[in-house]
Amino acid sequence: MEFNLGEYHHFTQEIWLDEELTEQQTEEIFIHEILEAIKDIYSLDYPHEILNTNGVALHAFIKDNPEVFSWFDKTTKNSNIKER
Repeated sequence: MEFNLGEYHHFTQEIWLDEELTEQQTEEIFIHEILEAIKDIYSLDYPHEILNTNGVALHAFIKDNPEVFSWFDKTTKNSNIKER
């Protein structure tokens, strides 16, 4: 039987994570599965190795730059973008 720590389900568009993961594993695998979903939804064709590398890089970026999200939130709320 195959054991997955996380899994993206195409038909339900859900991400499932193993409940026994550490906090870091949960973060890393969640990002990986988000990238799996993007790859599936947009029919992207690239090797799984690229997805793995991008997941590790994105996790490192998020952990090393937590202020980016507050900056992004503040910037988009105060932008000149008009809703239609």
